Amino acid sequence: MMYSEEEIKLILKESNEDIKLKKYLDKIKKIFGDDYAVLILSCDYDIVKSINKFTSKISNINSTHIQFLLLQAALLSNNNYYKRLIEEKIEESDYEGLFPFISSNILFRKELVRLFIEQSDKNNYDIFNKKEFEEKDKIINNIKELKTYERFLRVQKEMDDNFYIKRKRRR
Repeated sequence: MMYSEEEIKLILKESNEDIKLKKYLDKIKKIFGDDYAVLILSCDYDIVKSINKFTSKISNINSTHIQFLLLQAALLSNNNYYKRLIEEKIEESDYEGLFPFISSNILFRKELVRLFIEQSDKNNYDIFNKKEFEEKDKIINNIKELKTYERFLRVQKEMDDNFYIKRKRRR
């Protein structure tokens, strides 16, 4: 295997907001069912606006990061259709098509949300350890690629926001 256990744990590490989101969706799933839990992340084109319609407890998370979490969950899942679809986009380096597609295609997002909710009661490292040995390196590589692109989008948005604020001050 290309990665040490420590590197894998670091790559699959979940933030406090990620854990809050997972716990919240798991709780909603147990109380109201899968369909209602899926609705929480898919009733609005903007994922954060969608969540904010249901709770204010998860506020420090942005849409791009949630999109990354959904893609990561699909890669860790046993759903070969979505896993292969995402892997093909990553191999083609078509991140620009993948992230916006989650926002624009609600049906695709709903399926990714279902995969995320199915895994919401487990942490990423435990899910990963149940995978076949040959598959592990590919999953970690793909998650690293997505994480890098998600970080790029976040920095780009921060720079755009700062530029807009500076420009607004000059007027």
